[in-house]
Amino acid sequence: MFSFKTLATAAAVAFGALSVFAAPVAETALVSRQVEVGAAAQVGVAAIISSTTSALGPAIAELHLITQVNATVDVLTPIVADISATLNAAIGEVNALRGQPTAVILAGIDVDALISVAGLASLVADLINTVFIALGAVLNVAASVNISVVIPLLVSVGALVGTLVTAVVTVGGSAVLGLVPAVLVLVHDVLAIIAHLNITALIGLGLHL
Repeated sequence: MFSFKTLATAAAVAFGALSVFAAPVAETALVSRQVEVGAAAQVGVAAIISSTTSALGPAIAELHLITQVNATVDVLTPIVADISATLNAAIGEVNALRGQPTAVILAGIDVDALISVAGLASLVADLINTVFIALGAVLNVAASVNISVVIPLLVSVGALVGTLVTAVVTVGGSAVLGLVPAVLVLVHDVLAIIAHLNITALIGLGLHL
């Protein structure tokens, strides 16, 4: 007949054995979760460009509300600051992808498949059109006001778009070969605005008439 002391000793040994086998399982699960979290954190240029266009929405809407009456530096400066902050953040995110594998850089928005050059061109063109149509609207109403004061603000926004697109082309490298010609076809309606504001980064890429 077992004594209480013998039974307690046996239970302790059994518990210790279970702990030895349980620890690796727990560690494996933790590593697995960390890998999953790391994978989810990898965002490609497609998601960056798409989310940037969406984030610009409210400020872009404000530009479309500019009239001859309120086309002033005081009104435009905070709007331009908001747009600039969003574009600068996107530029930083794209540049942070430098050196990453193509599977990360060209990850689709759902991260399940690579985005095609045509698909990426559509996203980039959407951003360019969104911004420059708004800049063109401001140019139209500001033409009869103090245009010399307004233009530098608009140029600063256009220049950041140029820097962002250049970053996408540079980081993507040979994987995005053909991106600029594909974008050119989709932004034909704003090329005159890009030329008028003399956005050299975009013009230098080949986005011109």
